[in-house]
This record gives sequence, C-alpha cells and structure tokens, in this order.
Amino acid sequence: MLKKIELLILIVLITGCFSACKLDLPTSSDSPGNAGRNDNAAKAMWDPYIGVHPFAGDAGIQQPHLLKLIQAGALRGVRMGNLQNPEEQRFASWFQGQGVEILGTFNNEYLRDPNVCQIFSQHVAQNPGVFVWEIGNEVSGFPGCGFVGFTPEEYMQIAMPLFYYAKQNHPNVRLAIGAVAGNGSSADNLRRMIDAGLNKLCQDGLEIVPIHFYSWKSTRLAEFQSQIVRLPVSTRIWITETNDMPPNWSTQTGYVAEMYPRMRSALRAERIYWYVFSEPSDYALVKGLADGTPVEYSPLMNLLIGADNTNSSVSDAAVDNFGVSPEILPGMTSRLPDHMNRNGDKPSRHNPRERRLQ
Repeated sequence: MLKKIELLILIVLITGCFSACKLDLPTSSDSPGNAGRNDNAAKAMWDPYIGVHPFAGDAGIQQPHLLKLIQAGALRGVRMGNLQNPEEQRFASWFQGQGVEILGTFNNEYLRDPNVCQIFSQHVAQNPGVFVWEIGNEVSGFPGCGFVGFTPEEYMQIAMPLFYYAKQNHPNVRLAIGAVAGNGSSADNLRRMIDAGLNKLCQDGLEIVPIHFYSWKSTRLAEFQSQIVRLPVSTRIWITETNDMPPNWSTQTGYVAEMYPRMRSALRAERIYWYVFSEPSDYALVKGLADGTPVEYSPLMNLLIGADNTNSSVSDAAVDNFGVSPEILPGMTSRLPDHMNRNGDKPSRHNPRERRLQ
C-alpha cells in the first residue's frame, strides 16, 4: 500500500513538473503569437531604423508621432525615397534637424535613363545631408509592386558603372546595392547578382548590401546565408525592410523579439529597418495618417514609446513650418554622422504592398 502511495505521489510530481516546463517553452518561429510575453525581448532587440513613406504634401502630419519615437530613443535612422521632390527634401531636412540619419533610395525609374549618372548627381546635390544611397528599391520587382523591375543581370550592368561614377565624383557618399524583392526568389536573385559582378563591386569598395526579409521560415535565412558567405567579410549587411508576413499587429512584438536576433546571427545583419512607420495596413506602426481615418498605434509602437495609448503629446513648436524649426536648421551638418564614421520607393499609400512567399 505504501509503495502505491509513493508511486502516485511520484506521478503527480512528474506531471506537475512537465506542465510547468511546457509553460516555459519558446514560441515556435512559425507561430509568432503570444507577443505579450516578448515585450522585454522586443525592446532589447529593436533596432532604431524604420522605413518612412513621405506622403507628399502631408504638411507635418507624421512628425508629432515620429517625435515620440525619437524622444524615446527608438528612432535613429529612416529609409525614404522620392528625394527628387522638394516636399520630400523638406521632410528629410526635418529628420536631419532631429539628428536622424537618412538612407535615400534612388528610384528604379531612373536606372534605364541614359543620363542616370547625371540624375544621381542631381539627387546628391539636392540632398546634401543624405550620405547613404541605395541604388534602386526591390530591383527584381514582383507582381503588383507598381515600380520598374530588372533581371539581376540587367541591374548589375547598370549599377556597376553608376557605382564607379559615384565613387569618383561623390567620394563622401556611401552606396548600397538595391535590395532584391522580399519574396520567395530573393536569395536566388542575390546569387545571380553576385555572379554578375556584385562580389567585384564589394571588393572595389561597395560597403553595403541590403536584404529585404519577410519570412518566419528558417529556410529563408539559410538561403540568404548561403549567398552572404560569398561576399567579402567586410561587406555590411543591412536588412532595409522586414516585417511579419502576412502582416498582423498582434505579432509585431513577437516578430522583433524572435526574428531580429536570428537575422543578426544568421545574416550578420548590422542594421534592421522596420517596414513601415505608417500606411493603411498592418505593416505599419501607425495607421490613420495616410488616409484620414482615426489614428491608431500598434502594440509595438506603444511599447517603443512607453505608452498604452496615443495620448502622448509633443510640442507644437517642434513641427511648425512643415516640421522644420528655424532654430534647428542652422545646426544641420553635411558631414557623415558620427555613428557612420567607422566606415566612413515605395508603393502608393493607397495601395499597400502585397507580397507572396512561395
């Protein structure tokens, strides 16, 4: 009888221990839910870089909300395109006045122009505070993307002479190759770019190779990793777009907590840019700024700014005159930002990006 009681106690103890252990199992990489448990990890893993849609003519709509991220230390750099437009240039000036670095994208539409080098020089002259340029955006294209696409081989035939031109004529500007589209063929397109001359460009001084990553599947990381190891070890890998796929506000925090460290480890990612600050989709940290609907913050946005709602306020003076304060502009500088010294376009807001991973 005593032995039966001891056996029963042992079974209860083992069962209780197993149940407790189950509660501590990590979330599966294919199931990014239960993000609330990942708040601390997400804040620790967050990289303060974000893609921003300019919203031409927005007259300062985004700035009060962006300032919350800046003031929280959660925003140090943005990626933005269409910098040939004066309004976008003014938006860039506002960022520079806040000490935020800009990664500019040189639009795909110019790459087939016979005067592409001169057009690039115009962009540099019009944006003296932009020191890093990405030569195109998702240059391989994808169905429904709304911008010009290229085969990897055609793209490299354009990018190589543009790189050597910029190296000679704009020595203070850093260039990044254009990232391939963030879909199922991305890693293979990167392989073809390497075969078509990307490796030589990196050996000749191209510093940055961007990647767009939109998958929880570890096979995607392995596919990219197999190509990255072919590049010189000095090549800087930047993830210039990433998000959960399909997008879901409830998984944003879990995605950052789990995938950011995995991208750093597997891809030696030096920077990770979240896609995107604001648009009418669950990719965004903030909704309602592009389409005039009520403003909503995602759980990740609230986590980053340390708020539970959208009621945090910033000084109206900080966003006067399209967000550019007169006392800020004189302090702007054309030198490379301090944190860069060690090495020295988007779909319409009315048509949120659609991606298909195969």
